[in-house]
Amino acid sequence: MTNYFLPTINNYFKEIAWLEGKIYVIDSMAKIFLKHIENNHYPEGRLNESGLYYRDLSTNDNEINLFSSQYNYKMNIANYQNEVENISSGIFCLKIDQAYECFETFLKDILTDFFLNNRTHPITIKLMKTSLYLSRDFIRGQLLREKKDNKKLIATLRNISPFFKVNEINNTWKINISDWFQILSEVRHNIIHNRQIISNRLVQFLISNNTETIFSNFFNRKEINGHMSIFMTHELMGKNIEMINNYAHLIFKSLSIDNNLDPKYYKM
Repeated sequence: MTNYFLPTINNYFKEIAWLEGKIYVIDSMAKIFLKHIENNHYPEGRLNESGLYYRDLSTNDNEINLFSSQYNYKMNIANYQNEVENISSGIFCLKIDQAYECFETFLKDILTDFFLNNRTHPITIKLMKTSLYLSRDFIRGQLLREKKDNKKLIATLRNISPFFKVNEINNTWKINISDWFQILSEVRHNIIHNRQIISNRLVQFLISNNTETIFSNFFNRKEINGHMSIFMTHELMGKNIEMINNYAHLIFKSLSIDNNLDPKYYKM
């Protein structure tokens, strides 16, 4: 019997491979830029400068409607290495967000695969009241209504997969992978909703859950523009995306084994 989880893990790996490939291009371009600066002479020390302007939309005056905000951005010989690091960090953070979103889609899809092929389980865990109508779209929609966040979806995994429940804690990495994933979720919230600036919410989460050590192993912090912020290097970004990939594979393998399917991954 063909493993019905294979298409979903294939879709996930395909998208992540494309995303990681673009990251290497961006990193290479940054290194080429740095090498270019090192090999060329800039007498005035200026590399890049831009100003912020605005228009007054409430006036019909025929005069020039363009005003300076008096704020600008400058990159020069003195700060270019630091600025390239900060710009790269911002890009790497956004790529982690994209990888996270790919994983979210994978998680919802593979749980949909499971319930679509195991019609009694949705009733057992009180996801549905009947098994009379279980189209793929209906199951996925019900999952999103009843299990509105990833924490609840992962809790559902524990309920339906004994193999996953054991190996999310006892694994090669010797950490509770779900603890790391919760930290990743909080970091992502800072990236998207707080412009990488470390929030009190993140600090309190780390303290209350005693997960500062895991955070320090996978993330870094740096003062950027006067704010203590999430700082991401290419190496740390790669470490996190590798963990996301391993997490996805563990879920695929767990559900396969618990449903007597071949857990071996192969490209379809």
